[in-house]
Amino acid sequence: MSTTPEKLRALSIRQPWAALIMRGEKTVEYRSKPTKVRGRVSIYASLGKPDVSDSQVRSEVGTSWKELPKGVLIGTVEVTDCIEQGGDYGWHLTNPERLDEPIEPKEQPQPVWFNPFGSPDAPDLSDTDSAPEEEEASSRKPPVCTAT
Repeated sequence: MSTTPEKLRALSIRQPWAALIMRGEKTVEYRSKPTKVRGRVSIYASLGKPDVSDSQVRSEVGTSWKELPKGVLIGTVEVTDCIEQGGDYGWHLTNPERLDEPIEPKEQPQPVWFNPFGSPDAPDLSDTDSAPEEEEASSRKPPVCTAT
């Protein structure tokens, strides 16, 4: 692993999608909000159930949802882009690196971003998963996603 996951912010993803990201088969994560985050992040396999049947999970990943790791960090990926697509935002993920052993976070996971180990020098995540607020034109930030 090129970067220790303890020093990275984590992105929460439900199974089986987290497993597919680690395999390199799911390269875009669709969200309702854009992100400014770029670079390597940890993937946290959340505890939430998927909105697909267990037979669909088996078809996608070859195992039952109950057998997939949940509530742990399972690897890292690079967030390389964010592209607006029909009202949603595609967060482009590349270069997955699976951990040898899953790691349980020390901090309470959040729905999108969180610092799994509460490092005091970790980046502030309070505004990393949303678009810039409306500001006057003179102080407007550059877009975080490009439109297709």
